[in-house]
Amino acid sequence: GGLVLLRLTDTLGFYSFVWVSIAGAGLNCIFLVYRLLVVNRALFWDGAITVRNYATRWWRFTRPLILLQYYIPVVGYLGLFLIQKWYGSAEQGYYALALQWCGFAMLFTNSGVWIFWREVAHHSASQDLHVAAGVYQQFSRLFFFLALVLACWLSASSGLLVQVVAGERFHSATAVLAIMAFYPVSQTLGQLSMVSLKAMERTGSYARWSIALSVPDVLLTYTLLAPPTAPVPGLHLGAVGLALKTAVYGLVSVQVYDWLNCHFLGIRYSAVLRQRIVAMITVGAIASVLLGVGGPLLRRSGLGGMTALAVSSCAYAAAIAASIWLRPGLTGLTRAQLVQGMGLLRRA
Repeated sequence: GGLVLLRLTDTLGFYSFVWVSIAGAGLNCIFLVYRLLVVNRALFWDGAITVRNYATRWWRFTRPLILLQYYIPVVGYLGLFLIQKWYGSAEQGYYALALQWCGFAMLFTNSGVWIFWREVAHHSASQDLHVAAGVYQQFSRLFFFLALVLACWLSASSGLLVQVVAGERFHSATAVLAIMAFYPVSQTLGQLSMVSLKAMERTGSYARWSIALSVPDVLLTYTLLAPPTAPVPGLHLGAVGLALKTAVYGLVSVQVYDWLNCHFLGIRYSAVLRQRIVAMITVGAIASVLLGVGGPLLRRSGLGGMTALAVSSCAYAAAIAASIWLRPGLTGLTRAQLVQGMGLLRRA
């Protein structure tokens, strides 16, 4: 509402935007304090509030994360800085466009993360690790599959999407988008793994591994982006190099967090990895045939770009639905759970 008002009064600028954002955050905090500490106080405390106990537990949980909250954004900013320094705003724009499209693929998994956090925290606090392990496996398999399906669609359709949405001048961003399309897969696994570590209050382990994994991240970023004229020559790959680091190294590094969770919860990591490889091969093959080959064939047969994309996308969705029905284990569900979920959707 504040942004609309500023726009209508022609006062929308950087500083007015900042102040509206701060005001919105402040109002949100006041509302939450009222709802949680006044209206629903009985749900959180019974009797006197022992501030010392809560503060001690909060400090134990938070202390390992303080340095991380400042350090990791700096590491993430390094790639953007080097892109701007060595390649300019054009390559920066290609990477930014691809990153925005990746955000679309995360819409379907972000909403479930908080439910996942609650379930893992509840069962691990009750020392019921067997149930917590089941929750972790089911969520990670289902969300991984959803992210993979969207990533393969986005990657295979990247050429036409860039042309339609961003215009011909962003044609060079096609390769960047095709690679970055798989970033939501690593981001989904990373979200679930990191949330699980926090839900089980293993923040120290999470912080140590995050800092350790940032070292090869920085070295790989420099190697992929540095031009031949740099003090230490690199591969000079520009936005494509940064996309490779973000998507590929991101997928490799989140396996460490996933292994930590599997080890703590008593899950066989080799079986988890084998299932994911089967899912990647299955979905990748369907996308390659129906989107990578079928889409261009439809365009060459005379169909318009958007029509060809719509037809091939519908065929892709139908093939994915058929593979889920034939092999529901790809998504971490049983046939009975799949039928029950479809029944609930029909009744809704």
